[in-house]
Amino acid sequence: MLRIQTDILEFNRRLQPLVRAIARHDSGLADQLRRAARSVYLNSAEAFSHRAGNRRNRLDIALGEAREARAALALADALGYVRLDPSLDGLADKICATLYKLGRRRASA
Repeated sequence: MLRIQTDILEFNRRLQPLVRAIARHDSGLADQLRRAARSVYLNSAEAFSHRAGNRRNRLDIALGEAREARAALALADALGYVRLDPSLDGLADKICATLYKLGRRRASA
């Protein structure tokens, strides 16, 4: 397992109480956040069973889902559903940056 996958699992663990709180206000947003966060992990895991072109595609999908999850959290915070912990936002930023770097490095390898 890559180190980033451990971070993605931790992000998903820490996200669950927020998803439950968001669901009390907006079940659609909570579901979208939940699906995006899970997809980050699953696509990053799948990426490393593919060759370079497909690997980059899976990493790009994981990155897009990570950005979507981060945006959903920011929206939930802006709407007053939850208060976003800066350390969780920092973890999301680290995940996005790492997936971006992995996708670019793997594509040129």
